[in-house]
This record gives sequence, C-alpha cells and structure tokens, in this order.
Amino acid sequence: MFGIRCPLLLRRKGSESGDPSLQDTREVILLACLTLLLLAPFAGKAFHIDDPLFIAMARQIRAHPFDPYGFDINWADRSMKAWWMIENPPLASYLIALASYVVGWSEAGLHLVFIAPAIAAVLGLFFLARRFCESPLQVSLAFLVTPVFLVSSTLLMCDVLMLSFWLWALVFWFKGEESKDLRFFVISGILIALATLTKYFGLALVPLLFLYSIARWRRIGWRVAVLLIPIATVIAWEFATRGAYGRGLFSDAVAYSRYFRTQVGAEAGSKLLIGLSFAGGCVAVALLYAPVLLSRRGLALGVGLAILVALSMTRVERIGTFSFRGAEGPLCGYIVQMSVMILGGLFIMFLAITDILRRRNAESLLLTVWVFGTLFFASILNWSVNGRSVLPMAPAVCILLVRFAEARYGGAFPIGSKRYLIPLFLSGALALTVTYADYTIANCARRGAQIACAVGGRGRTFWFEGHWGFHYYMEQAGARPVDVMKSVLNPTDVVAYPENASDLIPLPDDAVVVVRTVTCQPFKLLSTMHQDVGAGFFSDVWGPMPFAFGRVPAEKFNVLEISRLCEPPLSAEVRLSLGSKALVDKKIPEAIRHLTEAVRYDPDAANAHEMLGLALMLGGRLDDAIKEFQRALNIMPTLGGVHNNLAVAYIAKREYAKAWREVHLARKYGFEPPRELVEALSLFKSEPGK
Repeated sequence: MFGIRCPLLLRRKGSESGDPSLQDTREVILLACLTLLLLAPFAGKAFHIDDPLFIAMARQIRAHPFDPYGFDINWADRSMKAWWMIENPPLASYLIALASYVVGWSEAGLHLVFIAPAIAAVLGLFFLARRFCESPLQVSLAFLVTPVFLVSSTLLMCDVLMLSFWLWALVFWFKGEESKDLRFFVISGILIALATLTKYFGLALVPLLFLYSIARWRRIGWRVAVLLIPIATVIAWEFATRGAYGRGLFSDAVAYSRYFRTQVGAEAGSKLLIGLSFAGGCVAVALLYAPVLLSRRGLALGVGLAILVALSMTRVERIGTFSFRGAEGPLCGYIVQMSVMILGGLFIMFLAITDILRRRNAESLLLTVWVFGTLFFASILNWSVNGRSVLPMAPAVCILLVRFAEARYGGAFPIGSKRYLIPLFLSGALALTVTYADYTIANCARRGAQIACAVGGRGRTFWFEGHWGFHYYMEQAGARPVDVMKSVLNPTDVVAYPENASDLIPLPDDAVVVVRTVTCQPFKLLSTMHQDVGAGFFSDVWGPMPFAFGRVPAEKFNVLEISRLCEPPLSAEVRLSLGSKALVDKKIPEAIRHLTEAVRYDPDAANAHEMLGLALMLGGRLDDAIKEFQRALNIMPTLGGVHNNLAVAYIAKREYAKAWREVHLARKYGFEPPRELVEALSLFKSEPGK
C-alpha cells in the first residue's frame, strides 16, 4: 500500500494494473490525515444519545465476556433486561471494552479510538472507488465532508464501524473477482458477518451482492457460496441468543422495528418525504455540486421543483410530528430548508437512475440498488428515519456523483479547479457546523447534569429522569434513574430532568416544588435534535429534517424537590392500566385509587378522567362521576362515548333533560347510545319538546 505491491488494491478504472503508485500512497496518507484532522477536535465530546448503552454493554463484557446482554438497565421509564432493551448486536461494545483496557473510560480516549473505524471507512471507500471512477480521491473527499459521516464519527455507536466492514467487504469481493482467488471472497464473507454482528443492516450486503452476481455473470458459480458465511453467522447468533436469553435477538430487532412503526410512524407518504429530506441533508455534498454538474435547463427544472415543493408544503399542516404552520401562518424558513433537502434527495435519486440508464451494467445496478435499498429501509422499514440509517448510502452517492461528473466533463474534475473546490469546501463547512452543533448539544447534557447535581446538594436521595448522555453523567454523580414501577419518592428527595428528552415521567404538580431551572445554550444557529426547529438527526420523531437552521432554544434542566410521598407506579399510563383492570375485575375501590392517581399524574388525559368517572359511578358517587366526565369533555368535547356515560349518570340522578341532551351529543359525535338506554330514558320521561 505504501509503495510496495499490495494485493488489496483494485485496478484503477482505465488501468491494467492494481499496483500502487506514488500518487496512491500520497492520496491514502492525505485521506487518513484529513480524517484525523477533522475528527480530533471533537474528541472531548460528551457521551451522547445511545453512547451510554454501548458503554454499559462494554462494562458488562469486561466482567462477563460471553454474556454481553446479561444485565439490567433503566433506559426508558423502568428497569429492564438489556436483551429486551438493546436492539443492536454487540461487536461495537467489544471494541469499547477492548479499548478501555488502554485508554480507560474517558471521552477523549474512546473518541480517539473510534477515529480508527472512520479512517478505515474513508480508505475502504478510496480502494472501492478505484473500481468505479478515475478519481477515487474525489469520491473519498466528498464522503469525508458529508454531515452524516462527520456527526456519526463523533459517536461511540456502531454505525461507522459497520460501514467500514461493509466497504472493505466490497473491496475484497471485487478483488476476488479480479484475481479469481477464492480467498478474497471468503474474507469478504467474513467481513459481511462482522458488519452484521456490528449492526444488523450489514446483512443487506448479502442480497445486494447476490443481485450483482446474477447481473455480472451468467453462471454465478461458487463465488456466491461465501454469502452463506454471514447467513450462517446470523442463524447461529439467533440460536445462541435464544438459548442464552430466551429470545432470538435478530428476529426480536426486526419485530421491534415493525412494532415501533405502527405506534409512532407517520404515513408512508410522509415517511418518504422525510427520507428524501434526510438523504438530501445528510449527503448535502451531492446538491452542492448540482450547479456545476447540471445544464441550465436542469438547474431551472430543479429550482422550479423546489419552489413547487415549498408551495405544496405551505398547504400542509404537518409532516411527521412537526407543524409547518405557526400562529401567524406558514413557517417559511423551515419550509424552504426542508424543500431544499427534499430536492437534494431527489437529485441523489436522479444520479442513480441516470447512471444505470447510461451504463446498463452490473456495477451501475449495484450502486443504484445500494442507494434505493438504503433509502427504502431508512424511510419505510426502520423504526424511525434517522441519520444513522442514511449513512450506509453516502459512499454510493459519492461514487455516483463523481461518475456523473466524469461523464459530464469527459474525465475527473481538475483537483485545483474552482468548480471542484468551492462545493467541496461549502460541504465541509456545513458538515463541520452540523457536527459542532451536535457537539454543543452533547456537552450541554454533561454540563446540565453537573450543575443539577451541585444544586441538589448532598445528604438527600437524588433521582433523575431522561436518558442519553444526561443519564450517563447523572449516574456517574451517584443519582438514580426513576423507575415508575419501583421508585418511592419521599419528601425532600430531589429529581432532575432535561426538557429536551424522551420517556419523561410527569410528576403531579402538587407533589413537587421547582428548586431551579438550569439552562445551557448550545450552538444558537443550528440544531441536530430539537423539536422547536424540526431537527431530528437521531429520530424523525423530533423533526423531519436531520438538522435545521433557526433560533435554537437553550437546553433546560429542571431540579425539583418532592413535597409529598409518591409511591409506585409513578406513571399515569401504568395507573390507568391498573385501574382499568381493577374496574373489569369489579374491584371498585382499587380502581378509584389507581385512576385518581392517573389523573393527578396527567390531568390532561381525557381517557383517565373518563375511566375514573365510570369507577366513581359504579361506586355510587354520581356527582363526582359527573365532574370527571365533564373534565374529560372539557379536554376533548368530541368523545361520544363519554357523552353516553354522562347520560347514564344523569338518568341515575333523574335529570332526564340533561340526559337527553347528552344522548343527542353522543349521536352527533358518532356514538349511537345503546337501545336499552334510550328506551329506559323514554320510560322515565318523554323527550323535551315532544
């Protein structure tokens, strides 16, 4: 690789030899140094998002190397088995565990270790791109300055490591094809298996290479037999985890993704728009090169399409969970941003379609299916749209981009030309800005935890809600996560939580006193994860764009003191479930107790008020029942079933006029009261006016 014969190098396109030149050596060194230069400044980044999950598993591996999921963790609102909560395979955590023997558990040490997979991914793409392009350096540079790669490379999660295995698996596959040496195919199969044990998406290489092989050779022969290596690995993993934990973790991850989509997912059309937005934003380098690659007619068509998308979005109330309409009308700034990102996603699709129509060969088919398959998975099949799921398509997009440029200009860009350098530097500036914004959000969680612990003082039980990086630093300080099923919050206990978080447990207003609200301002102009600006790099549940420019609010961390005893379960949802079951079992006092707590935890839950009203009515407390039904209707007036129940309560009180009114309202809102109820009401008193 460094000036000697290297059997790993694929032939550069248009060359008869795979032997490295001095130019190859310089380019490899340049790419490694640039990757290190761009990522090293972020080595001090606080542990962020799911980093603590991978670290927790790494600690378990240190103690029990062959039982990576054999521990409990509270990563939602209660303690669960790790094999139930963690949906990723363990290879990244094994790397963390191994690295911890050398660098400990510090942020800087572990982040520096994880720069190695990032360099491996960049160099793997360089060697792979030799197969497809005249300038593999331009492909790797474009990939290096994508926002999705830089942000993902500052995390301790599995995505970049999986991608590095993915790219090197392709390098060895094509080297085996060139040399007709079975050993390279076997190594490729092993690398696919390692990619799959890092992140299950790695298994997608099996159908991708099988399809490529069918298109490439009339007789696929023994080559594809090596694809049985990752398949056998997954089957063995499934049986091993089923034996160890009572459930196969691969099939469990597939089932979880399907379940989560049905719970919080938007419609397929919205998901596809969000997927295009994430593709265009995460791989923004593609759109930034469009002005120098497209004709004037093509540019005009693109601008017109962006305007059409923007105008259409002004008529849309929301996409996913984000509303594009404010109190004063459409939020034009966010509409423009998402329209541009969608246009970027469409341009990526254009690159893939153009390439396969122009070349009509197996290599084009591989690139096109790689891009469209990843986009389909990230948009439709995955539990949510997120940057980490878009990352695997970025290398293919960069290859397609350079291939399009070579076809457009009859060769690679001159490396020093303005039309090459300006889009590259713009993409680099954008990617670094996005990475810095995510860096500040992560560090705010660490800072918020430190200040919250200082405010809480010593000598009192300290609890916290919220997870991600905040979870890690609160536990490091000795605080305990609130468990809705087990935690008993006593007077003078302290609870801290971040407002920008998931799985928060609302505590009753009469049970807490706000001690202090700690604020920390992340980067003010852009965010990767805030619902107020529609940014959801790690999940589109937060927003339909991977990042967004706007006025980014400060991160807030509330410190509360418990003023009265709060016994488990500490959740309106759990209390409602227990109360409903008690009601079915005709345990009325128990139902009233649970449902009363449910409405205290969540006063805005109309269904909790309705169920409490039913329990009170069955318990003979008609006046209290009527009040609860009315509270439910104040929250949601269109609940026909509640109007029906209120009619029953009024009949029991012999207030027949009010009962008739509720019957009419129930019918108005689509609920037909039982015939027996109407007949009973008619027996007592005729309908007013008749």
